[in-house]
Amino acid sequence: MSEKSTLLISKLVIEFEKQSNETKAIQMKAYMRNQYKFYGIPSPQRKEITKKIIGSTSFNTFKELESFLHECLKKEEREWSYVALDTLLQFKKNWTIESIHFIEFFLLKNTWWDTLDLLSANVVGPYFKCFPETKSHWIEKWLASENFWLNRVCIIFQLKYKNETDYLLLTDSILLFKESNEFFVQKAIGWALREISKHNPQFVINFTNQYEIKPLSKREALRILIKKFIISP
Repeated sequence: MSEKSTLLISKLVIEFEKQSNETKAIQMKAYMRNQYKFYGIPSPQRKEITKKIIGSTSFNTFKELESFLHECLKKEEREWSYVALDTLLQFKKNWTIESIHFIEFFLLKNTWWDTLDLLSANVVGPYFKCFPETKSHWIEKWLASENFWLNRVCIIFQLKYKNETDYLLLTDSILLFKESNEFFVQKAIGWALREISKHNPQFVINFTNQYEIKPLSKREALRILIKKFIISP
């Protein structure tokens, strides 16, 4: 670990332990199905602490940034994963074409929806816009993976693309997994289509009329359109 990473981690540990809340920690752990340990620090408070300690820091290279992020991800408490995510976003200027290797590592590290969904929309999506020449390789790899979390990334990484959405890629990704019984894949399909319905409702109407998708996916996809009386339930 670099001297800079050591100093930042030490300062964060002191603040997190000082601000820890056992009652909230139990609640947060239960919300995450008891999979992770927490300090019990609410998101706004955690972000304030992180900003105070890391806000004025600079990383000269992505390798230097990556060193700090790896140390965060070694920690047991779930808040450290959120710190890593926030810091990765804060120092987007340090990303390089090679950063995708760390991004994939992060996607698979202690994976659950809380980090994966934010990484998909806020990191993977912007990364492919910065380095579009890498997209086909990684999406093809993740679509072929037996890890349903990586499949989910392929379906939702374009959530913030709006009119820049690659509809052909989204369609192919959904059709590849439309028969999946995995809850998080079904939800991803519905979520992706629901987001599209905000700016291209006709695409979603046509898609759901043309293709049979799981009831959960369809219900999620059409939620906004039904609410706005654009289609009937």
